[in-house]
Amino acid sequence: MKAKRLWWTVRLLFIRGGGKRAEYARKNNIYAGMGENVSIQDRRVPVYSELIKFHNNIAIARNVDFCT
Repeated sequence: MKAKRLWWTVRLLFIRGGGKRAEYARKNNIYAGMGENVSIQDRRVPVYSELIKFHNNIAIARNVDFCT
C-alpha cells in the first residue's frame, strides 16, 4: 500500500486544478467515497486514504492533514 500511496502522490503533483485532482482520485478509487463538485488543492495522499469519504460541494485547502 505504501508504494501505491507514493505513486498517487507523485501523480497528483503533475495534475493542475483541484477539480481535476478530485476527478483523478474518483476514477482511481483513492478515497472511500467522492461526491460531486469536490476540489482538492493539496497534492499529498493521506495515509489510509481508503477510510476517508468526501461528500458533495466541498473544497479541501492546501496543508490540510487528515487523521485516520
